[in-house]
Amino acid sequence: MRTSLRTMITLVASLAVLAGLSAPQANAAVHNLCKEVGSYGCLAFSGYRPYTNTWADTRYYGGVHNCTRYVAYRLAKGGVPDQGTWGNAYEWWHRAPGAKNNTPAVGAIAYWSSDWTSRHWGHSYGHVGVVEKVNADGSIEVTWDSYGDNINVRQVVSGNHLPTGYIHADNAAIKRSGGIVDTPPAPQPVKDGDTIAY
Repeated sequence: MRTSLRTMITLVASLAVLAGLSAPQANAAVHNLCKEVGSYGCLAFSGYRPYTNTWADTRYYGGVHNCTRYVAYRLAKGGVPDQGTWGNAYEWWHRAPGAKNNTPAVGAIAYWSSDWTSRHWGHSYGHVGVVEKVNADGSIEVTWDSYGDNINVRQVVSGNHLPTGYIHADNAAIKRSGGIVDTPPAPQPVKDGDTIAY
């Protein structure tokens, strides 16, 4: 009896160790839909490239990958006039206009604080991106560019990888810059001879 109890305890302990080895890692809260190094392919839908001929290039180092330049470009392309510079990403929380909160919305600026980037990425510059989609499960789809490693991504993040907060500088402008238009097209006048079906 003792042998089979000892065998059962050993078996249960071994299974517990094996289950721990196959448990999902913390980075399972990030699902890359697109990730490229050195190019701009993941962000091409918005027209983003090394030089954009917008105020974003003069304020945030045109010609290089940069998260702040990407978000500034999306604002500029959406029709927002030159904002000057809001500094490094960690400074945007205090310098950028608009409401700041923990409520994601399509077109909002996704903001990761310097504390978050220090803990997760090993630098204290902070980070910004664009919220492209808010999912029912609490995850969000974001796009961003990165200076340090020349990476641009489109990814779904959740859990402890969600942004520290959201900056609502001009959600509608950013949405427009990604091809999303909230306003339906204007009704077209009915010409003589046209029929209307009800």
